[in-house]
Amino acid sequence: MTLMEHRLASGSPSPSTSASASTSASASASAPLSPLASSLASLAHGKMFARLWPWLRNEAWSRLHKSNMDYTSLLCCGLAFVLYLNTLNAGFVYDDRRAILGNADVSGAASWQRSFANDFWGTPLTDSGSHGSWRPLCVLSFRLNYLLAGGYAPWGFHLVNNLLHCIATALVVRVARTLLASFWAVLAAGALFAAHPIHTEAVAGVVGRADVAACVCYLLTYLSYLRHMRWRDSGDPRQWLALLATLLFSVAALLCKETAITALLVCAAFDVMRGLGGHVDKQRLRSLCIVMGALFFSVYWRLVTIPGPQTAFSSADNPIARTASAWTRLLTFLHLPVVNFKLLLQPQVLSFDWGMDALPRVTTLWDRRNAQTICFYSVLLGVAWRSCKLLLYGSELFEGANGGYPQYHIQKVGRKSRAKRKRAANNNNSNNNSSSSNKYQAYEASFHQEALPFAKQPCSDCNNNNSNGVYVYGEEAAGSSAVPSAPQPQHHLVSSAVSLALHKAFRGSRSSSSCSNSTTASNKSSGSSSSSSSSSSSTCDSLDGQARCSSDYMLGGMTGSARNACILLMSCAFLTLPFLPASNLFFYVGFVVAERLLYLPSVGFCLLVGFGVSKLLACTRSHGSGRRTRCGLLLSFSVLLAAMSLRTVQRNADWRDEESLYRSAITVNPPKALGNLGSVLSSQARYEEAKLVLQEAIRYRPNMADVHFNLGILHQNQQDYKAAVECFQRAIKFRPSLAVAYLNLGISFIALGRRQQAIEILQVGSTLDGAAVRDRSAHDQARSSAYLQLGALYVEQGKLQRALAVYREALSALPALLHQREVLYQRIGDVFGRLQQWDEAERHHRAALELQPNQVAAHISYGITLARNSSRASEAEMWFKRALQLAPDQASVYHHYAEFLTLQSRHHESVVYHRRAAELAPTDYALVVAAATSLRLLDRKVEAEIWYRKAVNLRPDDAHAHTNLGAILHLLGRTSHAAASYKAALQLQPGDSITLGNLAKLGVTNV
Repeated sequence: MTLMEHRLASGSPSPSTSASASTSASASASAPLSPLASSLASLAHGKMFARLWPWLRNEAWSRLHKSNMDYTSLLCCGLAFVLYLNTLNAGFVYDDRRAILGNADVSGAASWQRSFANDFWGTPLTDSGSHGSWRPLCVLSFRLNYLLAGGYAPWGFHLVNNLLHCIATALVVRVARTLLASFWAVLAAGALFAAHPIHTEAVAGVVGRADVAACVCYLLTYLSYLRHMRWRDSGDPRQWLALLATLLFSVAALLCKETAITALLVCAAFDVMRGLGGHVDKQRLRSLCIVMGALFFSVYWRLVTIPGPQTAFSSADNPIARTASAWTRLLTFLHLPVVNFKLLLQPQVLSFDWGMDALPRVTTLWDRRNAQTICFYSVLLGVAWRSCKLLLYGSELFEGANGGYPQYHIQKVGRKSRAKRKRAANNNNSNNNSSSSNKYQAYEASFHQEALPFAKQPCSDCNNNNSNGVYVYGEEAAGSSAVPSAPQPQHHLVSSAVSLALHKAFRGSRSSSSCSNSTTASNKSSGSSSSSSSSSSSTCDSLDGQARCSSDYMLGGMTGSARNACILLMSCAFLTLPFLPASNLFFYVGFVVAERLLYLPSVGFCLLVGFGVSKLLACTRSHGSGRRTRCGLLLSFSVLLAAMSLRTVQRNADWRDEESLYRSAITVNPPKALGNLGSVLSSQARYEEAKLVLQEAIRYRPNMADVHFNLGILHQNQQDYKAAVECFQRAIKFRPSLAVAYLNLGISFIALGRRQQAIEILQVGSTLDGAAVRDRSAHDQARSSAYLQLGALYVEQGKLQRALAVYREALSALPALLHQREVLYQRIGDVFGRLQQWDEAERHHRAALELQPNQVAAHISYGITLARNSSRASEAEMWFKRALQLAPDQASVYHHYAEFLTLQSRHHESVVYHRRAAELAPTDYALVVAAATSLRLLDRKVEAEIWYRKAVNLRPDDAHAHTNLGAILHLLGRTSHAAASYKAALQLQPGDSITLGNLAKLGVTNV
């Protein structure tokens, strides 16, 4: 029986039937009617309703379903936005300070083009301290945030992160729609992605925007390539626009974060899987070559052209990489993916940092964690292997047991070239010839037969030399290959499998003789789309009896086993491929585990969960478990989703400020969390609490230089300089390149009166090499401060020429620090003013003003220098008044102007500015004492007493404050109160000659 006789016998329309009739017939035969639809059909008898019925069955129902899917996206996006609302009142925490607050590329201090030459932290990529994290698009988004908000407004940065998470959630729903046919599966995947607690670090931490933005661009790359595949199938010329969008989105994802470099690999993998699943496309190989070429170029560009890390990561960040045993490194790094997968499964214990000893190393084969590693990789590889087998041979198996019926694989045998077939088709169209024997159309359906998995079916179009234009059935084309053959050698089986995979993936890609799809060149724009939509609709209806699948569904026309295999493989691809660059398996990175890196891989995890939900619901329907069981399953998932949402809201609260963030990680990483917490408490002047926390951190890890340094700063703030010296010395011992420790050690030596030791330490600190320092900018700032402190010491000792030499050395050693250059010019101008070299002094002050025209300190310094020249006092006053105009609320400006007026013996004017300075800074001890002294000089003793008492309240342990108060009380004639103040001063500073002399004037000798 010929093909036409078979189709006429079965009552089907012939291939020459019109496209609309074919579409209507296939659509009406594809999906079962719902009860409502059946009742409407039974009531319809008119011709109008008969014409409307195909539209109601296909287009209207499809639009309604698409609307439901849009509501699904809206629901998931709303859930994502609501869950992260409590991050809008959070501040900048942890890495935000360095990446945003301390980054000149964000504040606009540098041009926006510098973002492409600097790393994520604002360090030049070629600098020896750069870590090579190149994410210019993310940095530019921070800069835009800064410009729109008019500064560092945390809520604006957090709002953008929240909105990006909503966009990513919508795209996950869209991606799920392309793979999962069930409405509940898509909803489960999208809702889980919106609520998963593992995303809190990426969304609640501002620097996590790199991961969120990379995920958005990653998913847009994938969806753009799917659009390219659809337009490629129908021959739409817009396919090139979609392919260009794919490449651009992949570049944007790479510019957001390095882990997104695998986006094009995921696209190519899906295209190959679709080919293995039975979808024939002549242009697939061309697209894959372009995509893989772009991928190779991206990898080469990122790894070779762009400078990589210039410094090694510290052992505290990635201690496993510094382990001497290669065996320990291998076992531990192989176990890390298991740890990350556990965080996806059970995100109860989370931490901002998993470095140091938070994760114990796997040192032996007998560690029980190796069993978890083996199980994890066995399951992952087993699923991948089984899915690949199903994808390769699933379409070759006969499914008669499931109610299927054998379909015929029709193949054209003619060996005519493509140009001849086009001319024949054009001639036939011009002659209105409707005979199917002259159109050279090829029809392909899934030919199911019982055969060995490795049995191949040759393509008739490629292997048959007949030129008579007849069509051959699949049984005839297969020949004897359908008959079980003798067992083949293993190498032959492997080569057969590879050949079959290549044949199925790239069939239809040859130019001369290739297997054709269900359409021809003459009708590919109409017949292809209709047959494709019909096949997809039929497949989707068989998947879910409740509703048709979305028009975005990409697995239509595949067998059930091939669909399942494709879903599993794509979910695993999303889960594993973005994680590989940061897995430490190929090269070491600066962390062991980072929760923000799981933001993109969690897309694959959510797809797996959605697929599992659809399978569970399908099982309940197939086994007739009833509606109650399905409701129970959905209720269970709702409870799980509610628990995830609650954990997300709780975890967001941890990221509100640094104190809560560090406290939340004490159980996971005690030394790192306690050390950072102590620094925060110390900055809040909670010294006793901070001291206990820092000492506890040192007990966990005694060699932490940062913690010793922070403890030294705490002692320094409490004026316990001896303890501060010990802490700074230990910090230098554990990290000899810590320049800021040398600086503060020198300051502590100065406070103890040990100036020679201070000079020696400051000389060492100012010349430290910062080649292997992580934060090069902070290191250079500390060196510059050491130079300034050293020069000030020489000026204090009257060694002005040495001071000039130090300042000039700082100018040559640190040319990149513009702000510090301005300060150095001021200092040099001051020194020349002391040397009465007025021309040089003025030249350097002018140079400082050229660098910073609106810098208040430059105006004050210039005014002080001019004031030393009695002939230019009027000019000096002009510069002081300009400084007052620039900073009308800055206390130091009023103080310096008041000092200038005092030198000019204008005491009545100076007292006004002294009091104004003390009022603007009521906690500044020096300004308060200056105001009291100015009032005393004008014999305003009562007012002076008020300010001296304020000074005592500010420094109750300062002997000079009590002596000053006693003196003013003595002048007021309140001798008993004056004696009490003198005695309090002597208790703090026994034997002070001035205090003893004042007591003797009161007649008190027994103290």
